[in-house]
Order: sequence, then structure tokens, then C-alpha cells
Amino acid sequence: MFRKKNEETKTKRAATKKQTTGYTLLLIPNSSDAAKTVEVTYDRLLQLLTGAVATAIIVICLVLSMMVHNHKLKGSLDEARNSIAELSETNRNLEGTVSALSDQVEADKKVFSKIEDTISKKEEELAIEAEEAAIPNGIPIRNAKAIMIEDPYRESEGGRTSGIVFTTLKGAVVDSTAEGIAIHVDSDDSNPYYTRGVTIDHGNGYVTYYRFSGDVSIEEGTRVTKGDVLAVLTDDGFVAYEIRKDGQFIDPKSTFIGADTKVEGTLITHSSARIDGTVLGGVVADGTVILSANGQIQGNVIAENIVVAGVIDGNLTIKDKTNIEPTGEVYGDINTARILIDEQSVFQGKCNMNVDRSKSKRGKLKLREVVKPQQEPQSTETKLDAESTKKSEDAKAKKTDEKSEAAPDKKEKQADEPKALKVETLE
Repeated sequence: MFRKKNEETKTKRAATKKQTTGYTLLLIPNSSDAAKTVEVTYDRLLQLLTGAVATAIIVICLVLSMMVHNHKLKGSLDEARNSIAELSETNRNLEGTVSALSDQVEADKKVFSKIEDTISKKEEELAIEAEEAAIPNGIPIRNAKAIMIEDPYRESEGGRTSGIVFTTLKGAVVDSTAEGIAIHVDSDDSNPYYTRGVTIDHGNGYVTYYRFSGDVSIEEGTRVTKGDVLAVLTDDGFVAYEIRKDGQFIDPKSTFIGADTKVEGTLITHSSARIDGTVLGGVVADGTVILSANGQIQGNVIAENIVVAGVIDGNLTIKDKTNIEPTGEVYGDINTARILIDEQSVFQGKCNMNVDRSKSKRGKLKLREVVKPQQEPQSTETKLDAESTKKSEDAKAKKTDEKSEAAPDKKEKQADEPKALKVETLE
């Protein structure tokens, strides 16, 4: 009996469960159409709910994923913006650096240009100094009295000289009159005139010859400068001195004008000359004229080149180059092809660069033509205005004349005053 009761209970439950496994949906339209029923089983409903939940989960996941991705993109965008800002700042800094470097380069160019000018000027000065040092000048004897005499051996073939002869005393020093190299040292004790001879090549076409009797102090190949000892006389005697330029004889007297020497008249030389003294007249030289700081020339100078360290009161006509050193003073006009004037020197006069302009590398300067604007015809109104202005000016002039007649003293006083200088500027 008990078992039967349990079976009945199970049967009721199964019937109840079977009854609740589905739902019927009644669809009633607003129109007069018949109502429709839709049966939905419990399993189908469960599938729909499961699908809806799954779809919702997927949508939520997609939304969350998009939100995360968007956040990442926003962070990347912010980082990119920050990077762009940093790059812009870096670019501005680089532009400033480039601008500063450009300014520095321009400043360096100016400095280098000045350095090049200084080097060029120094090279020219050194070249001039080297040229001066290699031009024989002065008396080749010191440490003893030397008197220039007529050649005592002029009648003898072996003793005759084309230069000049000095008589001097024992112990006199024979020195070089310019920088150069000893190319020949001669010794002949049997020579009745001069037992020793020295030849100096100065490297610029100048060669000097020294003949004497004494002890030679140098050897062949020795480089000497001006004033270096060549020999010492062992006894009273003679010293013969010759100068040749490109093989041609030059009178040594034209190459030395000492500080105590005064020349009145025109000094003419077919070679170069150094002037330490005073020349009251002109100087005409085929070579270079060197005027030392103690030298003075009062007169015109005509030469191939000139170096001015002293004072010149006269005009200069120089074929090639003029150099005025810091102590130099020139009071006169200069006509030269090239010129170098030190900023501490003095020059009062005009300078003409005698250069053939047709051979200039830069060509001739093209002068622009000045075209006067054409006057436009005046209109009738302009003419009337001009006539009115003229009448007004005539009236003012009449009043001025009346005032002038009333005050003659004032008019005379104004007439005595200087008129203002009118200056017109041409553009």
C-alpha cells in the first residue's frame, strides 16, 4: 500500500512537470483578424535566453575591448602629441643653434678674412724686408777709418777694379753690405795687389765683390746677412768693392747715402739706392729706392719701386709698387701701380693708380643713365591755382617791398649777412 502511494505521487509529479514544459503565447491583432497562438517549449525558451545572455556577454566583451583599445589609442595619441611637441621644441632649438652657428660662421669668415689680410700684409712686408736686405748698400768697412780714393792699380791689368777703392788701417773689418751666400773665396798670396777675394751672390741679380789683403772669416757656401764679418785686415792697405746687377756694373757710390750725408741736386742711379741721409733735390732710380727712418728727400722721386720709412716732401712717380711704412711720411701726390700704406703712416696728397682699366678682371663700371621724368600737361584747375598763387606771391612781395622801404637800415643789414649755401644731392 505504501508503494502504491509513492507511485501515485511520482505519477502526479511527472504529469505536473509534463504540463509545465511549454508555454502558449496568444497573439491578438488590433484588426478583426483571428488571434494566433504560438507555442514555446521550455527547452526553446531556455535556448533563447541562453543565446541572449551569450550575445549580451559578447557585446559587453566587444564594448569593453573597444573601450580598452580606445583608451590605448588615446594614450598613444597623447604620447604622439607629446612627442610632436618635444620634436617641435627640439626643432626650434636646432633652428636657434643653426642660426647661431650661421652667425658664428659669418663672424669667423670676417675674422679669417682679417687674418688673411694680416697674413697677406705681413707676407708683403716680409717680402719687402727680404728685398731690402738683399740690396747691397752702405760702406763695406767698419771698425776703422776708411777713405775712398782713386784706384791705385787702375793702370795694371791684374789690380784694376770697376768699382771703388778705400784706403784703411790694420784691424779694419770688411763686412757684407747685404744678405746673401758666399759663392767664391779666393786666396793668392803671390798676388801683388790683393791676396784675398770674396764674392757674395744676393739672389736677386745682385753680386758684390770684395778684394783685400787679410784674414778671411768665412768659407764658400756660407750664408751671410748685412754686417756679417767677411775678413779682417792684417795690415794697412786697400779694399776694392764692386757691385753688379744682372752682370752690369753699378756705381757703389749710388747705393750708400749715410745718415750724415747730404746731397744737393738730383740723385740719378741706374740701380737701386738706400738713403739714410738727406737729399735736397730729386731722385731718379731704375731700381728700388729705400728711404730709411732717418732719411729725408725734398723733391720728386721717380723709381721702379719705393719703400718709405722716412720723410718725402714731393711727388712720387713709381712704376710698380709703393710701400709707406709706419714711420713713413709723404707730402705730395703719388702715381703708382700698387700701393701699401700702413695705418700709422702719414700721407697728404692725391693717389693715382696707373692701371690699364681695359685689362681689369672686373670690367668697367656700368653707369646707369639718369632719365628725367616727362612733365605732364597742367589741367585748367592747376593753371588757375598757379595764377592764384602767383597773385598771392606778388601781393606778399609788394608788402615786403613796402616794409623794406620803411626800414632801409634793416634791409642793408640783411644784405650784409652771408647767404646760405645750397647743396643738391644727386641720387
